[in-house]
Amino acid sequence: MFDAEGADEEVRSEDLSSQKVGPRQLLWIDVDLRDPQALADIGSALPIEPESIERMQESPSRPHLQDFEEYFHLNVQSLVASSEEGGPEQIDCVVGQNWVLTAHRADVELIDSFLAPIRGETELGRVEGPVFLAIVLDWVLSGYFRAIEELETRMDKFDESLIARDMHEGSEQRLLNYLVELRHATTVLRRTLSGHREIFATLSQPEFVKVSKSESADRYRILSERLDKAIAAAENARETAMGSLNIVMTRTAQRTNDVMKMLTVISAVLLPALVIAGILGMNFRQPFFERTELFWVVVFAMVALGAGIVAFARHRRWF
Repeated sequence: MFDAEGADEEVRSEDLSSQKVGPRQLLWIDVDLRDPQALADIGSALPIEPESIERMQESPSRPHLQDFEEYFHLNVQSLVASSEEGGPEQIDCVVGQNWVLTAHRADVELIDSFLAPIRGETELGRVEGPVFLAIVLDWVLSGYFRAIEELETRMDKFDESLIARDMHEGSEQRLLNYLVELRHATTVLRRTLSGHREIFATLSQPEFVKVSKSESADRYRILSERLDKAIAAAENARETAMGSLNIVMTRTAQRTNDVMKMLTVISAVLLPALVIAGILGMNFRQPFFERTELFWVVVFAMVALGAGIVAFARHRRWF
């Protein structure tokens, strides 16, 4: 319970049904959806329709927003509470005039996480529920910005190590797998953020009665602009991942060129010896074949030609 004229305090769940919320107070309730009894108790303590209770028990594929007479209900995807698979976690937000209910299935206390940077008493009791939700959603967006920044840092380190290291077949596959993982993470972030555009745009419209009665419409317009910046940052991270892929492909092509260059030099070194051996191995008789000392002359000529080709290649910096 946030109290602008008194001390903020925790409220026991069994006292919710008798809890009175004053005009300068704001009640925030956080519920673990894995406990169906807790959700039922909240439903009896707050003016929440059964339809909202049913929606909170579902897992919608995209964020949604629904307006009721005394409150509105929206669903968002947050990185603050990560699921066991490491992806975004669904958070249901039910917002009244001076109360806010959040519900999720992750082992994270949203209230404690939100208040962790805050020291001492707050003035949150003087804000209305929709305004407070805008503050919470802005905090959720900050989690996406932190995740994008972390991905960009990982990609920068990846590019630096990629340029510095020598490529070989085994490491190439590992690097590609790591890069695919990074690109998938950026794609998930961008897709998740894009799914919030519709509800953020709706919240920022003056026609949305629950918001237009307060000063939160401007806050949601700013929040919608910040969402667009987050989507642009995620898109930029995805393009950075594609740039890293180009570096991998370039290094792979360079490694292939180096191998082909070495094979070409080896072929050039052996070719004169093979030509000489082929000519001398032809089935015709010549007088010099009777002179055994010429064998060493031919071997020396082969070695000399090969050494000359290697020296020429090194002079031209072919390898």
